[in-house]
Amino acid sequence: MKNRLRLLAILFCCAFTAGRAAADINADFLAAVSSGDTNAAAALLVQGADVNSEDGGGRPALVCAADHGDVPMLQLLLDRYAAVEAPAGVAGLPVLRAERQLDARILCSTELGYLNGHVPVTGIISAVAVLAALLHGRDAVVMSNEASASAGNIVVGDRVVNHQWSKGVAFESALRAALERHGVPVEYFSFLRPASELWVAQHFAAMPQYHRAFRSCNRAFYVDPALRLDHWCGVCDKCCFVDLVLAPFMDCSELAAVFGGHEPLADDALAERFRTLLGTSSSPKPFDCVGDVPECRTALRLTAARPDRAGDALVSRLVAELPDDTTPTTDLLRLSGPHFIPDDYAPGDLLV
Repeated sequence: MKNRLRLLAILFCCAFTAGRAAADINADFLAAVSSGDTNAAAALLVQGADVNSEDGGGRPALVCAADHGDVPMLQLLLDRYAAVEAPAGVAGLPVLRAERQLDARILCSTELGYLNGHVPVTGIISAVAVLAALLHGRDAVVMSNEASASAGNIVVGDRVVNHQWSKGVAFESALRAALERHGVPVEYFSFLRPASELWVAQHFAAMPQYHRAFRSCNRAFYVDPALRLDHWCGVCDKCCFVDLVLAPFMDCSELAAVFGGHEPLADDALAERFRTLLGTSSSPKPFDCVGDVPECRTALRLTAARPDRAGDALVSRLVAELPDDTTPTTDLLRLSGPHFIPDDYAPGDLLV
């Protein structure tokens, strides 16, 4: 198998707690900090280690890292995104961390009279990943962008506006062409490009070890750590979509637990958000990283057919509002469509 750089572009996270005594976890955490093992330290923080733990001499972990001049460890302790670290800890794979520092002027753009817009963050991450692959002698950057990331949100004149453009196949193709043009010896492709969100959800549902350790809610990624949520907000477009796309494949009781007892599909107040996802309202597709209308409608129909959803008033009402048009479920639950996955990496059903 090729020596590849696996970028875990993990979009989901929740609190993950291991059944170990706090004192043991903290002791192991301090040992990891002292030895400079950032991967172990990150995994232990996810399991509940106290970032302010003190060693036998009364030194907090942060001071211990500073005394060793361990910059990567300091960055980990000072500014971790739990929504990334938790599933990475569950995966148990080595992690290479790249840090960014925002210009302070960006953070005051609204005060200066500028519209607070959106940057193609996946494009930025992709460029950093290619650089990291070169620096570390890896031959591939493997992303996790699915087929519907190429679908637009709204058409303005003759132009399709896509909030997820840098996750789409057009960007992937353009970056691949640029790398080839400049002789960069790194493959760049998305392993999930031929997959629908529904296909991804079906496979993710069979991985229970991640169900309490993932989060896609944007409120986990605020720049200001004090504003980040350590749980799903349960009311935003991404929370609604994740609930909807997983509902055909997971028990409603498990999804209620994932969302801390506040599952979006159980909240009548969110009906209009779901209608926007389903394309049954006058509002365009949310400017967020969510699936397309056919995926959402198929997910809702499959959910309504589940016995454990028989009494769900919101699900019943929403499915009754759907038009008759249907996308065959089998089309959404198989790999198809354009992709750039090399044969050396492709699953068997993509090889011809």
